[in-house]
Amino acid sequence: MWRMCLTIAALSGLVACTAQKEEPPLPPEAAAISVAASSAATVGSDFVGRWNGPEGTYAEITALGRGYEVALQNLDGLRSFKGTVEGEGIRIERDDESLLVVHGSGIDTGMKWLMDKRDCIVIKSGEGYCRD
Repeated sequence: MWRMCLTIAALSGLVACTAQKEEPPLPPEAAAISVAASSAATVGSDFVGRWNGPEGTYAEITALGRGYEVALQNLDGLRSFKGTVEGEGIRIERDDESLLVVHGSGIDTGMKWLMDKRDCIVIKSGEGYCRD
């Protein structure tokens, strides 16, 4: 009987030792890339979805792999742009102009129709969209 107890105790210790095995830490450069990637994913995901503007205009932001698609419906029609996370926003190129889509308030959009809104994105002064 005591042999079985020793065997069980020995096996339990073996299992406990293997269960506590730790993974080696990432090298500093790999850790930095991992943090940057998770940070970029978090920033971009805050933008995903539909944002409404005045008179039926809207912005629709969709995740595409490592980037984003920013579809803008304005009075001239619907256009889509590829975007990448940059800092706290999403960078797009439109008509040879580099624009950083950022979070803001209705006041930040500079549009009187959106002044009372709190959760908005700003394309540039005078162009923004908000969630109701």
